[in-house]
Amino acid sequence: MGLRLHRFTFKLLFALCIAAFASSSASGLKVSVRTAGGESSFHADLSDTVTVDVVVDSEGESITGVELFLSYNPTLFFPIDTDLTLAGNQPVLSAGGFGQVFADSVIQSNGSTSIIHFAEVNLIGETVSGSLGTMQFVVVGLVSGTSAIGVYEDTTAVFSSLYTTADREGDSVPIPPTAKVVFEDLPPTLSTLSTFTIEEDGGPAVLLIDIGTDRESAHNQLTFAVTMDDSTVGASVDGDSLRFETPKDLFGAFTGMIMLT
Repeated sequence: MGLRLHRFTFKLLFALCIAAFASSSASGLKVSVRTAGGESSFHADLSDTVTVDVVVDSEGESITGVELFLSYNPTLFFPIDTDLTLAGNQPVLSAGGFGQVFADSVIQSNGSTSIIHFAEVNLIGETVSGSLGTMQFVVVGLVSGTSAIGVYEDTTAVFSSLYTTADREGDSVPIPPTAKVVFEDLPPTLSTLSTFTIEEDGGPAVLLIDIGTDRESAHNQLTFAVTMDDSTVGASVDGDSLRFETPKDLFGAFTGMIMLT
């Protein structure tokens, strides 16, 4: 009976992604905010825990202290307290890069921004290349767009991220507010294919990879659900393929909706 066109509409459900590893440099010191495993990106859902490292590299220069103000969106993330014996929330687990934690606390700035104040000092001074501290955040919200966890400075200099070198004691150098880990809510990518052609009385399956891909997943692990507008027409996901079941001698176009998560 020939080939027929079958039209579909699509509805997307979005996934979470946190992209990581951005570096900044100032007078020999590099500061990076990345995942604990050093990944450039990782994926998390609601209620998942995100582990973030602050990494410093003094590039051979002896430094005596680092003070950081790290901002995050409290509607998206909740920092896990590392010391329940102290009042307030102390979310940074020191890696001991300098040997003494000077400050570790959460400051509420406004409804969309909270700030973690963290500083570590060592009066002797030493070269540093590695993790300064680790934080864990629970994902508490999902939004479209991007949001950063990273070095923060405001225009009034109330919050000023600094470091001090051993040969410039008392003279601190600003850390540019560019080191950050970026949260991104990225939908699956749909192909331009929205119409399938199958043979009458059934036909070959349509490969799901031809319908959509998810670049946030290392294995492109999308979940598909199919709903047909015509109750006499069926569709199902079979492995990596989409298969249609139609009544005998059905002729014409039919529509449905595919949901990707």
